[in-house]
Amino acid sequence: VVADVDERLRQVLEGMRETGMLDRTIVVITADHGEELFEHGWVGHASTSYDGKLYDEVTRIPLIIRFPHAAKTGRFDALVQGLDIMPTLLDVLEIDTAAISPAMQGRSLMPVIDGEVTEHRQHVFMQATLKGWTTPREEMRRRVTAVRSKSQKLIYIPDGEGYRIEAYDLTQDPQEANDIYGSRAAEFDDIDTVLQAWNAENRATAAELVLNAFDRQQESLEKALGSGDLGEAVQRWLAIDNINQTWGMEVDPVFDHEPFASASRAVNQRAASMISQAMACIAEGGSLAVPDAAAMSEAWQCTP
Repeated sequence: VVADVDERLRQVLEGMRETGMLDRTIVVITADHGEELFEHGWVGHASTSYDGKLYDEVTRIPLIIRFPHAAKTGRFDALVQGLDIMPTLLDVLEIDTAAISPAMQGRSLMPVIDGEVTEHRQHVFMQATLKGWTTPREEMRRRVTAVRSKSQKLIYIPDGEGYRIEAYDLTQDPQEANDIYGSRAAEFDDIDTVLQAWNAENRATAAELVLNAFDRQQESLEKALGSGDLGEAVQRWLAIDNINQTWGMEVDPVFDHEPFASASRAVNQRAASMISQAMACIAEGGSLAVPDAAAMSEAWQCTP
């Protein structure tokens, strides 16, 4: 399999070189996961082994970036994450990201690549469902979560109604063969605090993203009603409902907490009210009229 992928990549790159594209293109080669080869008792990864794991053989992935004309070269051992790729490319392309809200969690790798710094992150974070994409919906909230520094790793694994915790000293045990949490848990207090802070930050960031998505769907719903397109309005309402269901599968749903709970309820109540009024209008034989298109949702009314 590896040899086949190598050959296919060679063909792609040779084709790009022959057409002159290679020296006009940033090439990024990476992967979505690694592969266990019996290091911890199985072959595969979540979805194939039905056992979500976050050991290094599954979480360490290739990351090769080729710049046009081989302008930059080198190999680096800094801790990085896949979400650092996009800000790196935007940085190279000199695209300003300052106005993006919420701010990207990824960080450009260019300071490392340019030799300005040798370290990129103190910690990297990982999460997986127990059976990958095949995980039943009702089990989505049960996730394996881990944090890693260069010397330590802490893993939370669903176990019954709670979690069991594994800890590894990567300096002495790079193969993660000796779980030392039971005897040396106190050594991992600091990295555990970092993991819990990451979880809290993710909840807040997710809430902001989801509320933005709610707002966009509601705007589209209002426009559909404003144009008299009830079918499209219903689709926007279904999209809002889908957002509710999707984010309800989170380990700690963002909308269980204030101020997010009130904000999401307000969007849902307003959207449901608009849809129900519009459908009642159509059911009674009326039609949606727009006397003032600029006013949008405040403008549409039922015309007998």
